[in-house]
Amino acid sequence: MNLQTYIIRFDGSAKPNPGMMTSAYLIYDSNENLLCSETIKGDYGTSNLAEYIGLYSGLQKAKELGFRHIEVYGDSELVINQLNGEYRCKKATLKEYKEKIETLLKEFWTYKLTHVKRKFNKAADKLCRKG
Repeated sequence: MNLQTYIIRFDGSAKPNPGMMTSAYLIYDSNENLLCSETIKGDYGTSNLAEYIGLYSGLQKAKELGFRHIEVYGDSELVINQLNGEYRCKKATLKEYKEKIETLLKEFWTYKLTHVKRKFNKAADKLCRKG
């Protein structure tokens, strides 16, 4: 049984905002070795929606890989605080992803959602900018 904690870093952007979205995630093992990453080109939307898509995609991949313990880091204060119940989610498109993510989080034995400053989320930010 795999009891290791895995790290998911996510980001999202829209150029302009709203505009064409790009989302990304990276998954690391507990020693910070990169296991996988993905950049997702999206349709027209907001940077907040792109952030949610990046997180949702990373969680789906972690579930697919059979991970049970995760720590999530993102520079979207809105997304992290909405999921932690500190902010209300009013927009229908964001609420849809928030609910999907909350359902997906129940698949993990343990999880932690942490907001970080952009300077501590450089790898995910870089994937979004390259995309």
